[in-house]
Amino acid sequence: MVRKFAFVVFCLLLVFLSACGKKVDDLTVDPDPRSIPQSDIKIRVADVANTTKELYDVDVIGMLWNALNDSLYRRGLLWMQEGEGPVLTIEARIVRYKKGHAVMRAFPYLGNVELVVECDVKQGGSLIGSVESSRTISFGDELFAKEAWRKIFSVVGEDLINQISKRI
Repeated sequence: MVRKFAFVVFCLLLVFLSACGKKVDDLTVDPDPRSIPQSDIKIRVADVANTTKELYDVDVIGMLWNALNDSLYRRGLLWMQEGEGPVLTIEARIVRYKKGHAVMRAFPYLGNVELVVECDVKQGGSLIGSVESSRTISFGDELFAKEAWRKIFSVVGEDLINQISKRI
């Protein structure tokens, strides 16, 4: 009886101490002053890769690519093959993706949608910086959102471009 009570208390303690959603941001910048971009730069998405070694029933590469391009376009940073300013390239990698389930999200720790993306910003062939974004849509966030698995790509894309544009 004591073991059952201790187990229940331990589980409740874990539920109360854990977060419903999390955000992890990291940017490392090359200290070389020659690699700091100017304000009239444009950015293009050069590559998006799925490094999870899993196949999904949705086009994760295409959705992230479109989310990054849409965010760049809204900020006026998208390279349109015109102009003489410097062009930066983005190479993104999907490190973790979990599609989740809207009905199961009604229960803690079940049905969560997760996306972790690492992104390298390059000028020419040299690495300028690296950015990472990690987002989770879980129990407390958008409980029964049917398309949360699609929305998370635009949230992560917006976050990545926001981090990059702050450094330009």
